[in-house]
Amino acid sequence: MNIRNPQYLVWEFTLACNMRCKLCGSSAGKPRKNELNTQEVMKLCEQIRELKVNRISLMGGEPFIRNDWELVLDFFHGTEQEVEFISNGLLVDKKIAKKLRHYDIYGISFSLDGTEEINDKLRNFKGSYKAIRRAVETCQEEGLRVGIISQINKYNINSIKELYNILVEWQIDGWQIQLTNPLGNAKASKLIVDEDDIILLHDSILEIPKDRQLDIFFADDIGYFCDYEPFLRSSYLQNGVWLGCQAGLLVSGLTSDGGVKGCLSLPDEFIEDNVRKRSFVEIWNDKNLFSYNRIGHELHGFCRECDFAKLCKGGCSSLAYSTMGHLGEIKHCWHRIMKSRSQQDSDQNPLHPQE
Repeated sequence: MNIRNPQYLVWEFTLACNMRCKLCGSSAGKPRKNELNTQEVMKLCEQIRELKVNRISLMGGEPFIRNDWELVLDFFHGTEQEVEFISNGLLVDKKIAKKLRHYDIYGISFSLDGTEEINDKLRNFKGSYKAIRRAVETCQEEGLRVGIISQINKYNINSIKELYNILVEWQIDGWQIQLTNPLGNAKASKLIVDEDDIILLHDSILEIPKDRQLDIFFADDIGYFCDYEPFLRSSYLQNGVWLGCQAGLLVSGLTSDGGVKGCLSLPDEFIEDNVRKRSFVEIWNDKNLFSYNRIGHELHGFCRECDFAKLCKGGCSSLAYSTMGHLGEIKHCWHRIMKSRSQQDSDQNPLHPQE
């Protein structure tokens, strides 16, 4: 197959974190045992530039805990690569915001999951909401593009419209909505949404004005061929249609100790190789790697017989693996849920021939 350069790279800059969120899919807190040192980080930056990655997203843990993040920005400053940050906001002050402005980053996004009460409970940190508000204001004062990333789960699913109104009031530029997946700290929690919640989620989405006052990006674990799929995807996909997981095709992820995945959200079983063994360029261009998407994987259950199987390919790989234990089947799929319920209604109300 023709291997294209990755367009988007999510880099776990460190697993160290100053929060212990109930939702954290990485179970962040302590750094990994052998994280890349500064010299290795800068060598990796050269390889990222060689691959002509379009956008690099530095996250954690909390990326600002490391003291060499500015070196990465300096390296990519003035190049074709765009750099953005994902942060919990606790460390973002005027000094950091000014540096981010100096290096003309693409933007910075903060994790916010609801009102003050809801957010602080989910983030397991009293004062998190206020800290994010301060960080947002600080970055906006420096003219930075500011986004919010929200995880939807059983605790906050009834307050989506309220959260939307908060973000409009805050004049946020972009809002990414995703599901809480059963990974990391959330693996054994009771927060994970079920089929009824998916219907409620989509009803809530419909309440968002079509002339939305901020860009909304629905993550890869939401949707799949519902009536208003173009509304879900139109902010960032020209055709407005889900075309399958792009892990290992156009997207890649890096762990803080050099592991290379097709998507950072996939568990460590999906690490293909390590940049300490060979370069990121060699790993990415190895035709034998990322086979689950480059060659394809088996579809299961409903997904195998679905009319959209060739386009969808079983939905988000991370969600599939974390909920089903294998790729190629998504139980949170809107199309699957509605078709199943339609069939149930038909079975319960059969048409009887006239006597």
